[in-house]
Amino acid sequence: MSSTMTLDVLTKLVGKAGSSEKDRNIRSFGLRGFWVPNAHAARVLGVSTGVPVEHLGDPLPPAYAKDGSLKRTSSGLVQRKPRKSILDFANRCMEAYAQDWAEVRTTAEAEHPQELHASYVEAAEKALPLIEKASQDIAVDEARIAAAQAAQAEEAITQPARMRAAA
Repeated sequence: MSSTMTLDVLTKLVGKAGSSEKDRNIRSFGLRGFWVPNAHAARVLGVSTGVPVEHLGDPLPPAYAKDGSLKRTSSGLVQRKPRKSILDFANRCMEAYAQDWAEVRTTAEAEHPQELHASYVEAAEKALPLIEKASQDIAVDEARIAAAQAAQAEEAITQPARMRAAA
């Protein structure tokens, strides 16, 4: 593949995999549809990506505030942000040689399908502890929020009665 290939041509080559509406985009390409598969392909071919395999299995963990609590959107959903190692990989690729990653992935799929599949399985297995911890953190945070909401509701119910008693 030519190093002068434009981003538009590369986008056409990877098709919908890089532009899925449900996929989180990094540098105009989908995290799960483009960056993670290409990091797996590079790993299989022996190219150093700087991305730990467990990050490939869990590329979009919950976001945490400085105090360790989970960040939430205004609608109450847990915020998620791509892992820094994957963001760094994406930036390095785009700066130097992103056009070549579609060819790397195709080569890995054609020449090393078993190793590529094994890489996906290994990433999923090694990411299980990360995913379980995130799930536990979410459950604990949701229980804390529910308890706080229940306490606020109880306060709202008992406060008028206390005000009448004081008067």
